[in-house]
Amino acid sequence: MKGLYRTCLILVVAGNLFGCALNVNQRAAAAGVAQASVGIGDVAAKEFGHFRSATIEMNSMDVVLGGHAKADNLDGAMDPERVIDRVRSAQALSNYGKLLFTLVEDSEEAEVRQATDAFLDSFSAIGGRHMSDAQLNGFGRLVQGIGYFWVEAKKAKAVKQIVPAAREDVNTLCDLLISDLSPQNAQLAMGFETTIRQLRQDSEAVLEDPASRSADRLTAVDGLRRTQEERAHLDAVSAQAAAALRDFKQAHEGLVESLLHDRYSLDDVRSLGKQMNSLRTAMQALGDTD
Repeated sequence: MKGLYRTCLILVVAGNLFGCALNVNQRAAAAGVAQASVGIGDVAAKEFGHFRSATIEMNSMDVVLGGHAKADNLDGAMDPERVIDRVRSAQALSNYGKLLFTLVEDSEEAEVRQATDAFLDSFSAIGGRHMSDAQLNGFGRLVQGIGYFWVEAKKAKAVKQIVPAAREDVNTLCDLLISDLSPQNAQLAMGFETTIRQLRQDSEAVLEDPASRSADRLTAVDGLRRTQEERAHLDAVSAQAAAALRDFKQAHEGLVESLLHDRYSLDDVRSLGKQMNSLRTAMQALGDTD
């Protein structure tokens, strides 16, 4: 009798667990969104670092030319604390994708736990986040149970809980990063564009002055070359990154709806994949891949 009871209990638990499994479309969508989240998060983090280093270099050239840049403010609009904050936000998006990917693919228990720790650390550091400490700690405990029994069903359960809960924070991160990567907004990209325009104008002024020294004219030519490179970078990589973030936000919203209501179209994920390919192509064309 006890054996029969135990068997029935196992069947009930198994039924509940396998009922939580992801269907084919959900799994494909989650994998696509996860890969995009990692890719766009890493690109955005790299972009903000590039903004700051290139700004310092361009302002240094402008100081040599006797232009408008200030020697005691070479980083200009790229305040280090603000840049670091944006890099952290981008890394949080990347770590979210890494966790999601380990939950939908064949991953070792150690990989899942490592991704979970990185996700929790990143999101815990986000100011004004929607997810509470209790929720984040609960996700940590949920993932700790993965790797012992009916692994795939437990992973699916974690995906179905974490993705909808992260919805508002992911949207906020995307909006923040889009704003800072778009030159038309009064954020980091606009400050970067201002630096480009300032160096170009000051370089042209030196070249137009027949009394300018040869050394200054050489620096001015180099300054024009640099502004052309950075202008192309801003128009290609940064703009593509912002567009990819918009597509990612839409695809992530579709994934949330799929997990909540068991319906999904893969069109958003395909569109996101095309945008990410365009972004990678732009980076390769500009020699901006490691």
